Amino acid sequence: MKDTQKSQLISTDLRQIAVQAKQQPARVFTSLAHRMDVDFLTEAYHRVRKGGAVGLSGVTSKDYKRNLTDNLTELHRFQVNLYYTLLGHILFVNQWLILIFQLRNFSVN
Repeated sequence: MKDTQKSQLISTDLRQIAVQAKQQPARVFTSLAHRMDVDFLTEAYHRVRKGGAVGLSGVTSKDYKRNLTDNLTELHRFQVNLYYTLLGHILFVNQWLILIFQLRNFSVN
């Protein structure tokens, strides 16, 4: 595979994450989803070993490659929607917990 400028940027991005993880082992990465765009997923697809076992869906890498751009765009859309859906649920639960905490500590004089 020919190394492109985007490929180098993605590799740099991954390298920075690896350096941060190594320098700060106690640091918790809550999400790396914001770093994974379609270019990132394309680069990841090209780096994955293609002779491995078929995934749970039964789709081979050859099948996936037939509509690679569409498949990766759909994967990215799913990933973004899932991230924001989970974030919305977390915020909703946090709001309820705050409300419950406030109600428990509310005193009538």
